Amino acid sequence: MEQAAEKVTILCAGSTIIGTFYRASGTPRASLVLNGATGVPQRFYRHFAQWAVQQGLNVLTYDYRDFGESLNRHQKDSPLTMADWMLDDQSAALSALMNLAPHGHIWVLGHSLGGLGVAFHDYDPRVTRITTIGSGFAYHWDHPWSYRPLVLTF
Repeated sequence: MEQAAEKVTILCAGSTIIGTFYRASGTPRASLVLNGATGVPQRFYRHFAQWAVQQGLNVLTYDYRDFGESLNRHQKDSPLTMADWMLDDQSAALSALMNLAPHGHIWVLGHSLGGLGVAFHDYDPRVTRITTIGSGFAYHWDHPWSYRPLVLTF
């Protein structure tokens, strides 16, 4: 059964992120923010989000800035990096979820890049569960020389 979904706009560093909030019926067990993988639009996660709603969870999915529904300019013209997505976008999405669901436990699910970013955040005590999937480190030689110091830092 497909769940009703509400489009949300999340402010982030002078730009906007477009998300989708799936609301559980009744009192939710928890509310989950799904930090997606690089190059994976939020719509990819819609079936998982709908399943999670059936399990009693609120779910927020979103597209990182300058990607998917959050695309504000041609991607090749974007100054944003994956570090911006991990640091700023993930924090903004978590804050948005906490406002959308002001009570109860918050869970964080990170897929690939979405999981790599979890170590770089301070979490509110409401965050009681963090799960990562496929969040291994990339081979640093695949990046341009100018970006390698940042990759090695992470």
